[in-house]
Amino acid sequence: MSSLRIVSVHRELVADPSVHWHVSAIGIGAHPDRIDRWLTLPDALDAIDGGDHFYTIGDTSKMLARVHRSVCPLCLHHVIGSTSENVPDNNLHNLPSK
Repeated sequence: MSSLRIVSVHRELVADPSVHWHVSAIGIGAHPDRIDRWLTLPDALDAIDGGDHFYTIGDTSKMLARVHRSVCPLCLHHVIGSTSENVPDNNLHNLPSK
């Protein structure tokens, strides 16, 4: 069981039932300017199911947001999201794409 920081994301458009974005891969690293490895969404979901924990930290706020498995309300695909508590810089979907 690991606790891993997400520092970057890849996004892809999903077109069904309407066009919207999903995180398709996450960049893991101890520092925001360096990605140690990438995990695809299926690998991240498997890791969460296996007991690993993912989180983000806001660059400005320094606040931690836990990342969790969820279901997209638009297309019902399994996705990941964060509990950002109204702090935009630690929201998973606001992380940079590198």
